[in-house]
Amino acid sequence: MPRRNRQDVYPLVAGIVFLCLVALAQVVQALAPALPPLCLFRRITGLPCGTCGSTRMILAVLQGDFLHAASLNPFMFTALIGAGVWVAYRVFGNDASGLPIPRRGRPFLFGSIAALFVINWVYLLQR
Repeated sequence: MPRRNRQDVYPLVAGIVFLCLVALAQVVQALAPALPPLCLFRRITGLPCGTCGSTRMILAVLQGDFLHAASLNPFMFTALIGAGVWVAYRVFGNDASGLPIPRRGRPFLFGSIAALFVINWVYLLQR
């Protein structure tokens, strides 16, 4: 029997994790009316934080309602897609080090992410 490469197992593990998340989403959704708000920032200030709506966004994604998920928290929805692309690149790409980001481009990338986060927060405050 041929020995399996460690990367051959990643898609199987990702599939099992996804199914577990779907099951967990069903449990959380059933308990949602009894759960208090998870966001400590919102409990204290009464205002949404920059990631408020992420739990509901993930539940909507797991149920296949992508438009609703994107409307709940556009930044975290985009981050979730970006994380999926990164994981796919790590699993199926030839280079396991991740996406190649030139050293000179990193400050621009991180500044852009911070600006998008602030824009997302303003969007959440206006809802």
